[in-house]
Amino acid sequence: MAEDLISFDDEVTSSPTSMPSMPPNINHSRSTHRDEFFELASMVKAKKSYIHTVPSASRLLPSTSGPLPLTASPNGPRTANRIVSENSISLSSARRPRLSELVTRCLMELELTNLDSFSFEPISEQPLDILAQHKVVNGHGNSFRHSEASMWNFREPSGYPPHNEPLLIPEFELPVRNGLADPPTPPQSLPGSASAFRSEQEPIVRMTKPAYDNMCKSLDDTVKENRELQISMAAHNRTIEQLRHDDHEMSSQLGKHRYQNEANKAQKSAMGRALGEKETTIKTQQLEIEDLMSKVYALNAKVKELEAMSDERNYLRSVIESYEVKHKDATINISSLKSQHRHDSSKLAAIKDQELSSVETAYQNALVELDAIKNQHEHTLDNLFAMKQEFERALNKLAAKDQELGSFKEEHERALEHASAAKDRDWQKFEQGRQRELSNLAASKDRELEEAEETVRKLRITNSELSQKILEVSHAQVITEDQMARAHKQAGSEVKQEKVIRDLRHELMETNLKVVKLEDQNEVLREKTKQTDINGLQAKLREKTSECDRHRNLAKIAEARFKQSQERLLHITSNGLSLQGAVHLVKPRADSKLPRTVHSCTECYGKNLECDENTTCHNCADSNSPCLRWRCSLKHKLGDCPLTPCKLPHDSQGWLMLPKDRPQW
Repeated sequence: MAEDLISFDDEVTSSPTSMPSMPPNINHSRSTHRDEFFELASMVKAKKSYIHTVPSASRLLPSTSGPLPLTASPNGPRTANRIVSENSISLSSARRPRLSELVTRCLMELELTNLDSFSFEPISEQPLDILAQHKVVNGHGNSFRHSEASMWNFREPSGYPPHNEPLLIPEFELPVRNGLADPPTPPQSLPGSASAFRSEQEPIVRMTKPAYDNMCKSLDDTVKENRELQISMAAHNRTIEQLRHDDHEMSSQLGKHRYQNEANKAQKSAMGRALGEKETTIKTQQLEIEDLMSKVYALNAKVKELEAMSDERNYLRSVIESYEVKHKDATINISSLKSQHRHDSSKLAAIKDQELSSVETAYQNALVELDAIKNQHEHTLDNLFAMKQEFERALNKLAAKDQELGSFKEEHERALEHASAAKDRDWQKFEQGRQRELSNLAASKDRELEEAEETVRKLRITNSELSQKILEVSHAQVITEDQMARAHKQAGSEVKQEKVIRDLRHELMETNLKVVKLEDQNEVLREKTKQTDINGLQAKLREKTSECDRHRNLAKIAEARFKQSQERLLHITSNGLSLQGAVHLVKPRADSKLPRTVHSCTECYGKNLECDENTTCHNCADSNSPCLRWRCSLKHKLGDCPLTPCKLPHDSQGWLMLPKDRPQW
């Protein structure tokens, strides 16, 4: 059985770069490498019967906390958590483990060792170490293949890949040791081993060829996986390099674009300054032209004044000439009139003398007749005086009646005015009809009052006539009878007039009562209409107040949002510094008014077409395309352009303007 086994010496050399150096106070048993066959070697040294212990899940599976710590032994490095407990050393009657179990455990520990020794280093940073590791791994596989082809009992040192120190990754933590740091030692009470094997000799492990083939196959698989990982890492490295190259190109293009943007800004600012200078020169020239035009207007006005003065001078000359001619004619007429006046004055003197003589004779005759009449009518004067007193009393009564009629007329007019003023606008038709009735009634009453006043005037006239006739003493006797008859007639007419006045008063009272009733009805109807109107108005008022409150809240919210956005915009644009000299393409609202010299829209400007000042020009309306125009960025974003003048000429609404009309080619 011993002749069928392959023996090889497991010589392990630990790399100085595999693990960091340990502190000096730590036991020398802690090593930087682990030995897969340490338990077998310890059992061979002890030469005791032992029972195979199944490894736990923490030993078989790779630890998530990191690689296991390593310890050193006289025969080579091993893991710190591989503890040979006292239970593993049993009596001589215990059975020995089968070789297949030992080989399986060795292979599992070999896989754990390969996983622990894997390095997470980027290829781009340490490509030389990775290539060296790859060469070592390939040499390891070739050594096993060479040992497989060799004969029995051929010893060859197994080369392990060097353990490079992994780079520190920010997301990973350093591994933590699990289990005991120092391996257990056999108890001192046990007797020494009877075997001839000593600690200074190298351990020998014997394996079957199938187990060795399986181990070589697993090693080849791990080498292939390592190569595939290296190829994938190289591909990833190439993609990273390509991305870095692209990033460099993008950064260079970004720098070029920034430079072009700065150059464009400088060009725009230069163009803005040139446009501003041209605008100032144009404005100065316009002011000079206006001054010259004002001077021309003043000269034209002076010329017109001189022409008017010359016309007036010619007119005055003609007038003076006409006056001279008229003066000559007047002097001739005056001389003729003077001669005629002398002749007429002589005639008038003769006629005056004749008339004076005739008047004197007639006056003397009249005096004689008056004396006779005075003597004849002295008796009748007393009777006439008594009648005069009676007529005066009648006149006083008529004056009192006139006062009553005047007060009645004033009351009637006040009542009519009050009735007409109390009408409501909502019932205008109804009131107009009633007013027409009242006006007709008042007109009839006024006509009757006018007739009464006419009779009063007639009475006054007759009274004046009577007084005149009384004064005419010569005709007093004849007139007395007529006056008596007229007095009786006047008394009858006064009685009739009093009756008419009473009837008019009754009718006036009835009309006043009707007016009061109509006023009451009007008040009731007005109150009803007012109540209905008040209810409707209150409902409308509540709706409008709620709507006003809603709009007020919306306005406050919009104002707060506007302030926040404006503050944010001012903060972003450094108080509008980045918006100076910039423009935005904006579609005007339908109700906005553009200036006559507004800049052409983008469509017309790009197609070199004639544009107008409408919100949507005729070209864009025909082609059904958006009519976008240039607007000052400060006015568009901040709502106000603080620059006076702005770098770009525009109107009060921010629309860019041309200094003059666009020429037509």
